[in-house]
Amino acid sequence: MKGVKNSDMEFLKAAVNKNHYIALTSWSKLLTYIQKALETKGLFDASSDVKQLIGLCEKQDTDAFLPLKPEELGPQIGRRVYQYTEIVEKVVSQLSAEKVLVRAGLLPMGSAVGYGWYRLIDNYICFLEYNAYYWSQYRETPIWISIRARKGKNKRHSNEKLRESLKSLERENPSRLLADDDWTIIPLMLPVNVDESVVIASLVRQVREIRRMLSN
Repeated sequence: MKGVKNSDMEFLKAAVNKNHYIALTSWSKLLTYIQKALETKGLFDASSDVKQLIGLCEKQDTDAFLPLKPEELGPQIGRRVYQYTEIVEKVVSQLSAEKVLVRAGLLPMGSAVGYGWYRLIDNYICFLEYNAYYWSQYRETPIWISIRARKGKNKRHSNEKLRESLKSLERENPSRLLADDDWTIIPLMLPVNVDESVVIASLVRQVREIRRMLSN
């Protein structure tokens, strides 16, 4: 079996006998080929429909459960995930001691995707957490902070003001100002090849800077 090209569409083929072949390609490649053909003929409405199917295929590929590999079951992965939750604890503890984050009776919470602590930051509710879902979908970091306005009649206005205060994060490339429902979510980037104290210091600085922007 070998890969061949038919116009813009790659596929694998194998001979069954002198007169018959079996060919294999992916849905994404097939649909991309169809989309280009439709655009060439000026059928842009149909092309748009096919583009939505391509997006659905990409999502299925991203979310698919792949067969487990032996190295994925090793204790080092479990240790690392546990260390991420410990880092969250230590960062929250230091920022609370500095009054950058205020406890106000808010408790830690675990979920199917991670673990974190609720706090107040400049009169907004925030959740500093290890979040495996955000990590898998949005940016290459396991540590995140989510912020939203407290409940009340001016909640929408306060959330708009929140995002405006953090506008400089949106201009970064890639943007560090994301959204999940009425939460503004911000990836906290981790330095590599350094010990834990440096990682914690970096995360603390990033949250301090976020608090500074909110205060201004």
